[in-house]
Amino acid sequence: MMRILTPRWLHLSNAIGSIVTPPRSCLFPQVLSRRILFSSSAHIVWEMTGKQHPIDSYHTYGWKPDSSLSEDVNFMDLVLLVTRSSKLRQGSMACILVRSAQCSPNEIDSPKNLQYFKTRIISVATNQSLYNENDSDIHAEITALGWAARHGIQTDACTAYITMPPCKRCFAALLVAGISRIVSRYEPPHVIQEAAQRKNVDIEVIRSDTGEQVLRIENFVSMYDHSEVSTSNGI
Repeated sequence: MMRILTPRWLHLSNAIGSIVTPPRSCLFPQVLSRRILFSSSAHIVWEMTGKQHPIDSYHTYGWKPDSSLSEDVNFMDLVLLVTRSSKLRQGSMACILVRSAQCSPNEIDSPKNLQYFKTRIISVATNQSLYNENDSDIHAEITALGWAARHGIQTDACTAYITMPPCKRCFAALLVAGISRIVSRYEPPHVIQEAAQRKNVDIEVIRSDTGEQVLRIENFVSMYDHSEVSTSNGI
């Protein structure tokens, strides 16, 4: 025999013979200690309840998107700023996982402001030490995927923006997690390119050797440092 569980507020409605408005928690599920994932056939939307946005855990030097640049370039600028938070001996790395705007029709024509970019980001991470202090034992891609998994956030059809191309194991982890695009500053080894082609994973390269991206990053950092000095001096 199948049992149908009825919310307590509905039992109360039957008992008193009138409609009782269900509590807000029944209409809009919320848990203050974790992220709740809302999904539909067209798109996935997650919201933060009681916790800060993942990008706010990192120093971004007052970054704001530049409307004259593509989304890929803007996100890569942000990745490089987040990378500065990593000071590990074997190199600084960062990874930002971003859901596709095509998943949400309302986003296609929305203004590409800071809020737009933040709502696209589902996970942010740098490489982490584990066995030895200051060693890059856990790569940024693994850290980002683990953060999303712990918070119940789907990564299907997302884009991974990475400081440097993933290694073979990180590529494999991104693949099985459903990542459909990888954007980095350099081309990965041929073995990864060939695997990506077989598995329909798009790889995009946003080169930074022209100096333009380096200049933008330096401007963000210098302007932020100047504003911090002015604030501390009471200006």
